[in-house]
Amino acid sequence: MSRRRVVTVVCSGNICRSPMAAAFLAAHVEQQGLGDLIEVASAGTHALVGRAPMREAQRAVAAIRGDTSEHRGRQLDIGLARDSDLILCASSEHRNHILSWWPDLGAGKVRLFNENIAGSAPVDVDDPYGWDQEVFDLAARVIDRAMESWCRRLAREWSTRGPAEPAAE
Repeated sequence: MSRRRVVTVVCSGNICRSPMAAAFLAAHVEQQGLGDLIEVASAGTHALVGRAPMREAQRAVAAIRGDTSEHRGRQLDIGLARDSDLILCASSEHRNHILSWWPDLGAGKVRLFNENIAGSAPVDVDDPYGWDQEVFDLAARVIDRAMESWCRRLAREWSTRGPAEPAAE
């Protein structure tokens, strides 16, 4: 068996969007029986290190699928970035930050949550921080759809490809 591929989901503080994305992607990975193929990590470009996800994020995840109770904010660093086979960013701002910090990662490795559901969702997932539960719930529904789409795509590409990055669609 080959090593598990690492998908790291990234937002700013690592207490809202990326913990939700990690919980959803991990749940989809397990549902699809891909736990031996894909490992999910989560980090922030400006993380609130050690903090639990916001209560609204925890509630939004619990209402759909997954669990964020064990998550704690983590800063994205070059080690995690290089160890990741794919980095999924909540917004173009995160992607641009990462590629400006570490251009050698390559644009194909650093992608957006919503790129697979383009046309039915905005390019970026707006930060729900500071908003009410309804905004978190809306963000969670969009992120869950995006992570389900990534899970299907990665299952298709990584089960038939070598360790290369996902092909562009």
